[in-house]
Amino acid sequence: MIAAPPIQKFRTRVEAPEARVFRQLLEAFVFEKIIPSDELSFGRMDTVCGFAPVTMEIAGNKIFFEARTGVFDRFEIRKHSAINAATGELLGLDAAFSLVDASGAGNEKQAALKEELKHTAHLCNWNISHLHTDGWDRRSLGYEELDPAIHEGHPYHPCFKARTGFSEGDHRDFGPEAGQDFALEWLAVSRDRLQYELPCEEQLFWSEEIGTEMLDDLKQRLEARNAEFGSHGLLPVHPWQWRKLATRYRAETEAGTIIPLGACGDHYRATQSLRTLMNHSDPQKAHVKLPMSLVNTSALRTFEAPLVSTAPHVSEWLSRVVESDGLFRNSAPLVILKEYAAALYKPADPAKTPGELGCIWRQSVRSVLRPGESAVPFNALCVMEGDGRPFIDPWIAGFGMERWLWRLLEVTIPPIWHLFVQHGIAIEAHAQNLILIHRDGWPTRIAARDFHESIEYADAFLADDAAGFLPDFRMINPLVGNAPPDQFYRMSSVESLRELFMDTMCVYNLVDLERILRSHYGFPEKTFWSIAARFMPSFSRDGSLDQRVGQTGHSASRLRTESLMRKKLFGDRTSEFHHEVSNPFHISTP
Repeated sequence: MIAAPPIQKFRTRVEAPEARVFRQLLEAFVFEKIIPSDELSFGRMDTVCGFAPVTMEIAGNKIFFEARTGVFDRFEIRKHSAINAATGELLGLDAAFSLVDASGAGNEKQAALKEELKHTAHLCNWNISHLHTDGWDRRSLGYEELDPAIHEGHPYHPCFKARTGFSEGDHRDFGPEAGQDFALEWLAVSRDRLQYELPCEEQLFWSEEIGTEMLDDLKQRLEARNAEFGSHGLLPVHPWQWRKLATRYRAETEAGTIIPLGACGDHYRATQSLRTLMNHSDPQKAHVKLPMSLVNTSALRTFEAPLVSTAPHVSEWLSRVVESDGLFRNSAPLVILKEYAAALYKPADPAKTPGELGCIWRQSVRSVLRPGESAVPFNALCVMEGDGRPFIDPWIAGFGMERWLWRLLEVTIPPIWHLFVQHGIAIEAHAQNLILIHRDGWPTRIAARDFHESIEYADAFLADDAAGFLPDFRMINPLVGNAPPDQFYRMSSVESLRELFMDTMCVYNLVDLERILRSHYGFPEKTFWSIAARFMPSFSRDGSLDQRVGQTGHSASRLRTESLMRKKLFGDRTSEFHHEVSNPFHISTP
């Protein structure tokens, strides 16, 4: 039996960033089988908490930690427990780098991952030192203040605050946690290089979006550069992005293809997704999504250029499907935060990367709230506050654990499940892309956002009504409409839709909530998932297996899930990596 080294003196209320980076990296490596399970030696499990002592060797050093394997085979290491077995010291970046060295990835991939892990810890430490994030209490904040204050980042991915290319000054000026507001930079772009998808006539759009006074100001700036609105159109750009790109686009600015007009207009603040900005001057007005040439977690945060033009059409499609189904208005309300306008710069120079300059306008959360309603990003439900208690603690105390949880899952799961099963559309419903609308903590509705790069359907599974509203992507953008299956929105099988639904709703979302409830309130894991299963029914009212549910494979014994770290270490932007996990919703059939 493995004996636990004396580690109490190293336990702290707040997990050190370096320790968290190592913990999440090791969790991911074990979950995705980058580290074979036979390299871990398990002791006897504690039947109360479910954790067991584990030893393994990293770079010749024996390490110790406490861990458990939960639903979907998610591997969980107890915070503050990972130590050097010989010295009792908490493990951090050096141990993380040793894991990377042993991963089998190429040298370039290893070096990039190490840099991202290091920068993640550095920016977290900056937040603690300068913003005192370890002591924040965010329960009284409105949505506009709360969203950027969710500083924790991705609870699974170890590069949760990588932000490659962000200096400390950039982090202070443009990171969401610091809460700085800034004006957008504006460019005038030659119309032959500019693509618009607007909901109305261009002059009217700008008058309504930025106001006639600002529009006149920008026109005057343009005229001062010996150009006019007829030959050039307007395009906002993130100030960090233009600072990064201005030198590379010097030939375009010297030729007059791009004319910088300077900063102007309302002030914005970054949300936790970094490249989406909310209007600080007027929170009712649109959120704007602007490309940024940096990597955070798994993705380069520029735009997938062909999907910019389709963004408003996808939102309109979803909205029409939702509006046509009374269930979305009554028993399973779903709010679609529409991406209603888009703009994209199309470079003539093939050396320039498409998707570096553009903008997508999205309805703000504030604009859809009813009197008495408030909103929180879903990942706020899974964070801890400075008092050492979960963010949701007052709600659980006020409503009762099981009553509140039933209501939360009743509001959250059915609309996303119904959209998938009955209409054949899967969306990326997790973290900040899923927004809980509530009245004093009592869940009332769910809102979803960010569709232009993360919505899927399969021709054979798309319901008739949804197919009737489907945009003609060949007319909008042939690159999208003529693309082979599995490249953009159209998937080759329903399995991909099931994976998107289960990954985002359950594997990387509800699992994090379940962990909070289990670790802080002793709420049983099995009970949590049995409640969740009630809101994903497999049977029709007459007791027969629902045919469309059966097609999804949602109740299979094992499910395919995305391998985020495998992709980061061994893939590229377009490659896909998957592995199989056990399924708590498995139903045995004769």
